[in-house]
Amino acid sequence: MAAGAAGVGAVFGNQGLGTGVARAARTPGAPRPIPGGFELGGKVFHVFFPGTGEPNTITDFNGFVGVGQVAGHGTGADSGSFFDVDNRFFVGEYVATNGKRYHAAFGFV
Repeated sequence: MAAGAAGVGAVFGNQGLGTGVARAARTPGAPRPIPGGFELGGKVFHVFFPGTGEPNTITDFNGFVGVGQVAGHGTGADSGSFFDVDNRFFVGEYVATNGKRYHAAFGFV
């Protein structure tokens, strides 16, 4: 996997899937990252490459994890370029850094 693709990883969270004032007013607790991962530029990224370890990036998690990895060459002007994309999503319950339980959906790009 290209280090640049993994290095620009981001995690997005969504507390619940419903709508309304009550849900909008709730702020989910920050999830605790898994131990380990890889280091890049002096910073530890708590993620493992697909097929090399835990696919989840959240510890104390009970739910569903989906992973999609796409690799290949571009077309046209970019036909000599190679790309490697790692997308993941997590839906379920987790214990946050504040010790409380939350249900949420997260995406990793």
